[in-house]
Amino acid sequence: METPSDRLHAACLWLESEQAAITDQLIQWAEIASGSHDTRGLQRMADRLRSDWQQHGLTLQPTPVTEIQEIDAYGELVSWKTVDALVASRRPDASRRVLLAIHFDTVYEADSVFKQCRWLDSHRLGGPGVVDAKGGLLVMMWALAAIERFQLAEEIGWTAVLNPDEEIGSPASAGLFQQLAVAHDFGLLFEPCLPDGAMVSDRKGSGNFTVIVRGRSAHAGRDPESGRNAIVLLAKLIGEIDRLNDFQLGTTVNVGRIEGGGPLNRVPDLAIGRLNVRVDDRAAQSQFESQLRRIVERANSNEGFSVALHGGFHAPPKIVDASTWAIQRAVEASIATTDPAIRWQPTGGACDGSKLAFYGLPNVDTLGPRGGNLHSPEEWVDTATLVPKATSIVRLLTAYARGGESIG
Repeated sequence: METPSDRLHAACLWLESEQAAITDQLIQWAEIASGSHDTRGLQRMADRLRSDWQQHGLTLQPTPVTEIQEIDAYGELVSWKTVDALVASRRPDASRRVLLAIHFDTVYEADSVFKQCRWLDSHRLGGPGVVDAKGGLLVMMWALAAIERFQLAEEIGWTAVLNPDEEIGSPASAGLFQQLAVAHDFGLLFEPCLPDGAMVSDRKGSGNFTVIVRGRSAHAGRDPESGRNAIVLLAKLIGEIDRLNDFQLGTTVNVGRIEGGGPLNRVPDLAIGRLNVRVDDRAAQSQFESQLRRIVERANSNEGFSVALHGGFHAPPKIVDASTWAIQRAVEASIATTDPAIRWQPTGGACDGSKLAFYGLPNVDTLGPRGGNLHSPEEWVDTATLVPKATSIVRLLTAYARGGESIG
């Protein structure tokens, strides 16, 4: 008679036998461009995901998300619609439920020259999004396929969310995550682990802000004194904002983009500065927001200028608490057979796990494969970690279904 342990062993062997297919699939997925603003590419990726999940008997349901609001190059607030999120679920009425999530957008937009994969050595594959996060998408899909194929976790329910906007802060899918957080016991997210294999514990909070300076246009030769140079005032503001960096406190500010100006014989009446800030905790978050508002308020006292601030924190700081610690211990147990010495490390990066923690759902968010050089043309993934990562999720959820792990 076949036992649950027999089925678990068979599932692990099945995943190992699919290593080549999983790697080939990763190359195909990575070479589908799906930048956060590339809605055509995102839809192609969504269609491919739905087809590949269906091959395992898993149905991804398109699920509408809200419109995204951004400041355009003219300083105006505009709204645009991204593609639907994709949601799959099994046994939604189960008393114990797990939320799994990862994004299918990347930082490589349609005009990126980084479009193809290439082997760097026998295991390391370079390519756009191979580790952030199309490798994580594969780990999640194959783990769930094994669980359902071998009937390993029928005592629990699960929901999988694939969202199209994480790389820009998940402005469209945040509401979906908030809705689902209250209906699950804990979360598993498939962002990549760190290049040395360490997994993330605490995360800094992250916010994106836009400062819009409007001045007064004038002829730079005939009557420059009647103009109000928006670029000059923004430059002064940027100096003040940069001084909000406090490395001892853990607050880092990066002014990442400047827009404005035109003909050199015209005083520019519009300048836009875009910045990202990272903070260690909620107190530092509140302090930075107050300081930034004061800088903008003072700038508005300049005659002939109007200064506006847009944006906010899209990922609150994530601090490991007792519930998260319990999930970490369960993850360690699931990986112990292949990697007995897991190391947990805080990071300045943010992800959707930060939102879910803020919404009350404890989670571990670096269950994807090992890789490095994220967000660059040197991005790579260690393909030898794909199957072990999927196997660890199979072991984790099987143990939880049997009541062997206290999680969440």
